[in-house]
Amino acid sequence: MSDPAQSTTDNRSPAECGHVTLLKGCRCHRDRWIICDHPWFIGIIDSHRVTEFHNLADALAPYPWATAPREHSDALEYTSYVKAAIERGEEVDFTVPALRECLCRNLQLVWQVDRSLGSVYFVVDSDMVKIGWATNLNARFISLQSGNSRPLRLAAAIIGDRSTENYLQSVFKEYWVCREWFRHVGRLKNFTTDIADRPCKVQLPADPVQRKSRRRAAVFPRLSPRSGQR
Repeated sequence: MSDPAQSTTDNRSPAECGHVTLLKGCRCHRDRWIICDHPWFIGIIDSHRVTEFHNLADALAPYPWATAPREHSDALEYTSYVKAAIERGEEVDFTVPALRECLCRNLQLVWQVDRSLGSVYFVVDSDMVKIGWATNLNARFISLQSGNSRPLRLAAAIIGDRSTENYLQSVFKEYWVCREWFRHVGRLKNFTTDIADRPCKVQLPADPVQRKSRRRAAVFPRLSPRSGQR
């Protein structure tokens, strides 16, 4: 199998590529990339027309909760994220689109089981961020601000329920400080910045499947304590 990383130049200008290119390192014909099972590569082109290639499967391998994209449509979400991160002047973090895709897929299942969704919010206090859940986001923010002498900032919010909140707190457990407060750095800061600029677009069905019981389905995967997550 050939490796795109062996090539560091691109004959096309950054303007033509949009600074990002999507390809595979296999020997399959380009027309078969959509159906072959080989990993996708993201090529990031700098101002000197030098391309740095990233194997998405390798980039996400250290994170048990992250799944490398196999479908072409899923891989395109990574190129959209990379372009947005470059425009913001951020370091590219491939866990951001991986987590976004995981949330969107599982929220479809949550909605089919229980329609009582609220908002998972990220409220910033200096260099800390609170990951919480509320049915009335405006009232919750006012309540938080009234109990804090420092000005708070609502960094981002996404649709979700309690299981969404618990899942996100587990994913970012490495930044945990106390209760629902986390250090607003690294992957957590990259994620809140991205969803604030590009909210998660969850297509909720108009007529959800009727549930046979009121028991909530456990659609978000449990995270292994051995990996520093729950």
